[in-house]
Amino acid sequence: MKSSPFKNRLLIDSLLVCILLSLIIFAVVYMLSLKSPSEKGLAASTENTSTAETDDPFIKTVTVTNETEQGSYTIQYPKTGSSELNTAISDAVKEMKTDFFKGKYAKDTQMHVTYMTLKHKDLYSFVLTQSLQEDKQKKDQKFITFTVDQPANELIDIKEVIPSGEQLTHIMNLSQKELAKHKEVQNFNKSQQKDLAINQEASHFENFALDDQNLYFYLNPDSFTSSFNQPITITLPLQNINSSLAKEFQIPVKKIIQKKKKPIPKKAVALTFDDGPNTTSTKSILATLKREKVKATFFMVGTQARANPKMVKQIADEGHELGNHSLTHANLVLLSNANVKKEIETTNQAIKKATGKNPTVFRPPYGSYNANVSKIAKMPVVLWNVDTLDWKHHNPQQTLANVKSQKSQYTTVLMHDIHASSAQALPQVIRYLKQQGYTFVTASEMLSIEKRVYKK
Repeated sequence: MKSSPFKNRLLIDSLLVCILLSLIIFAVVYMLSLKSPSEKGLAASTENTSTAETDDPFIKTVTVTNETEQGSYTIQYPKTGSSELNTAISDAVKEMKTDFFKGKYAKDTQMHVTYMTLKHKDLYSFVLTQSLQEDKQKKDQKFITFTVDQPANELIDIKEVIPSGEQLTHIMNLSQKELAKHKEVQNFNKSQQKDLAINQEASHFENFALDDQNLYFYLNPDSFTSSFNQPITITLPLQNINSSLAKEFQIPVKKIIQKKKKPIPKKAVALTFDDGPNTTSTKSILATLKREKVKATFFMVGTQARANPKMVKQIADEGHELGNHSLTHANLVLLSNANVKKEIETTNQAIKKATGKNPTVFRPPYGSYNANVSKIAKMPVVLWNVDTLDWKHHNPQQTLANVKSQKSQYTTVLMHDIHASSAQALPQVIRYLKQQGYTFVTASEMLSIEKRVYKK
């Protein structure tokens, strides 16, 4: 039985349709096989994205995480009120992902991207830091920065901050000096250091940021012909480069008012009191000083300071200078370093506990000290040039007589506030020195005067 022409035509059409469908399916499979590794990776991965508010309403933080066959990444970047900035940052993040999925890095690499925000007037600077880890070893790191004028919604480049070539050259020279301080750069030999030269054409100023204090340049390892392992940050204080900045970026320059040094008095005297305090004669001496409006220096023994903390506090409260005279009045040059340190530091602690302040000057017992004692003391050493010997004779008139006979243009008087006879002598000693035209100063002020007069 012959088949009809209609049936034959139907069979042929069906075969043609099947062949056509097969060709379409083959073409689709073939095209998919030609997709780039990055497209495959993107298709096979699933990103998790979250957005969080920050303390600044202009900025939100976007966090993107992903686990792929290639490895994993966590990317944090800012999303702001500036559309131009958002586009630039988005493009940079896409480029990081593309490099990651292209297999540019070893398999199982972890990529981390974080950012920090700096602000200068109406400018926001965002510094993105990309770091890669392979087998828990940091393999690579680089910076990408963006600076935006918030009100104008415009990205800023370095030539808007430093407008002229001459000024940029000045910044270049300063940056070169800062770069030379880095140990990694110092390890290069001289020929290699030439390859590290900063210049305006080498894009070394692309990555920069500003805050209220400094201008920062971020130099990535691939910025130079001779690369180094880690990026380098160069910090230039704005106060040092203020004149090189465009006017709108300059910081207000405060006029520095230099304090005029006090004129050196023609004659000066420092009254100093050792071995106290106690609650009797020290109290009487403080009353005399207050009445005569004279400030003195008290070199306190630690055991006495611990026994009479209220008197120590009164000395400080009335504006007198606090001095250390050792813990037990020992001859310090005969002691070990450890014991010298104990004598001085224990006394410091007793004075600090009573007053909240540390002593500012040190007097070694018997005037006996050497370079080692001075080093341990960590305070100016104060001796004397008038010894009243009040501890020996206990005679107020003899104390005055010794002051009269030993005084000089710049006089430091040694007395002891633990003797009643010294307290009795003090009023007439002060009256005499005032009559002679002396200016009363503390022990540290006397050191300063002597330094200026004798150019010590």
